[in-house]
Amino acid sequence: MPRIILISILLLIILFQIRGERVPIHEGTMGNGIFFRQVAIEFVDVIDADSYNIWQLQHILPFALVHVVYVVFGLDLEPAPLMSGMILANLLFLALAIFWFFEIMRKIRASDTLEILAFILLFFNFAILKEIWYNPFSTDMAALMIGLAQVNYFIRYEKSKLFLVSFVGAFISPFLLPIGLLLLVFPGDKLELYGEEKPKSAFPPLAITLFILVTVGIGIWTGRLNQGWKEVVFFTVSLISMSVFLYWMMMQNQVDWSKNWHNLGKKLKMEKLLPFFGGLIAFTLLLWLLSGSNSNVSLRTLTIAFLSNILIHPFDFLTGHLMYYGLLVPFALVFMLRVTKESGLLGIGFSLAMIGMLLFALHPDSSTLMPFIPVLFFAVVKAVRRYRLKRKDLFIVGLFNLLHSMWWVRLNMPGMKEALLLGETEGFPAQRYWMHFGNEQSLAVAVVVFLIFVAVMLVLDRGRRRYVRS
Repeated sequence: MPRIILISILLLIILFQIRGERVPIHEGTMGNGIFFRQVAIEFVDVIDADSYNIWQLQHILPFALVHVVYVVFGLDLEPAPLMSGMILANLLFLALAIFWFFEIMRKIRASDTLEILAFILLFFNFAILKEIWYNPFSTDMAALMIGLAQVNYFIRYEKSKLFLVSFVGAFISPFLLPIGLLLLVFPGDKLELYGEEKPKSAFPPLAITLFILVTVGIGIWTGRLNQGWKEVVFFTVSLISMSVFLYWMMMQNQVDWSKNWHNLGKKLKMEKLLPFFGGLIAFTLLLWLLSGSNSNVSLRTLTIAFLSNILIHPFDFLTGHLMYYGLLVPFALVFMLRVTKESGLLGIGFSLAMIGMLLFALHPDSSTLMPFIPVLFFAVVKAVRRYRLKRKDLFIVGLFNLLHSMWWVRLNMPGMKEALLLGETEGFPAQRYWMHFGNEQSLAVAVVVFLIFVAVMLVLDRGRRRYVRS
C-alpha cells in the first residue's frame, strides 16, 4: 500500500507538470537543451558527417534515441512534436528509475518506513518534480536511472550487467562510466574502520592548506581575483567557508585509510588495475574516433568555465543542493558519521565514488551532481536504517520536500521571458527559477536559503538525537 500511495502522488504531480509550463524561450528549452534538441532533430545526418565533439558524444544517447524513434515512425522532427517525445522518454526513464529503486529496497530488505523515507528523499524534489518537465531536453533523468541501475547491480554482484549499464551511461554523462568501473573493478571487501578513539593526524590541516593554495592559484588563473575588491572579498570568505566545511568532513571520516591503502596494495594486483584504466582509455579512444569536431573543444576552456562558477557566495554549494535536491544532502550531513562507515563497509570502489561525489558537490550547479546521487542516496539509506523511524517524522519530511520542490509554483510570471532572453539572473521573477542553482543565486536569496539550511540542519540533528537505535 505505501508503494501505491507514493507512486500515485509522484505521478499525479508529474502529470500536472506535463500539462503545465515550459521554458518560455527558444520554443521550450535553453542552455545545453538547445543543443540536445538539435541532436534529436538531426542526429543521423550529423553523426554521418563526424560533426559531434567528444563532450557532446558523452551526453547524446537520450536524444539520439528520440531521433531514431521519430525517423522510424515517420514523425515530424520539429520542436513541438520532439518536446512530446522527450517528455515520454523522461517518463520511461523515470519508470525504470522507480523499478531499480524498489529492486534496491528489496535487496536490502528495507522496512516500510525506510522505503518511504528513501522514496521521498530521492524523488520528491525540484530536480524530479519540476526541472525535468520545465526544461525536458536534459540528461538528468537518464543519468539518475543509470545510476540506480549501477547501485542495484553492484549490491547484487552482477558484474556483467553493471558493466553494460555503465557503458550505456557513458553516452549520457562522463561520470557514469568511471563510477561503474570503480564499483566493478575494485574489491568490495569491508574497509578497516577506526575504533572508538580516532588517532590525531596531520593530514587534514596539510590537505586544507594545499587546497587553499591550489584554489587561490585557480582564482588567479581564471581571473576571479582580478575583478575588483568586492569579488576578492566574496572569493576569500567563500574559500574560508569551504575550507571549514572540508575540514569538518575530514574529521567525520571513519575509514582508516593508512591501513586500507596498505591492505589494498596486497589485494589489488595489476590485472585488477588494467581493466579500470584500460576501460577508461579504450572508451576515450572510441569517443575520439567517433567524434570529428574536436578543434572547438579545449580542456583549459572547459576547466576554467567549470571552476569560475565556484566560490560565488559562502556555502553556495550547500544552498544550491538544498534547493535542487531537497533534504537528501542535509540528511547525508547530519548522519555523516554513519554515512562514512557504511561507505567503508561497501568497499574501496564505493568509497572512492563517494569521494568523487564530494569533490563535484563543491560545485554549486547541482545538476552536475546527478550521476552521483544514487551512490549518495544508497549510503544515506544504509546509514539511516540503523535508526527506528517514526511515521510522524516521515510525514514532516515528505511535506517539507513536496512544498520545497516548488512543483506548485508558477515560474513563468510576467518578465520571466525577457529576463531569460537577456541572461539576467538577479532579481525576480528570474530568481524564481535561478535560486535553485547555487552559482546563480542573488546575494539576498543566498542569505535566506542559507538560514533555511541552518534551520533544517538543526531540526534534523535534533530529530537524529531523538531516534531510538533499532
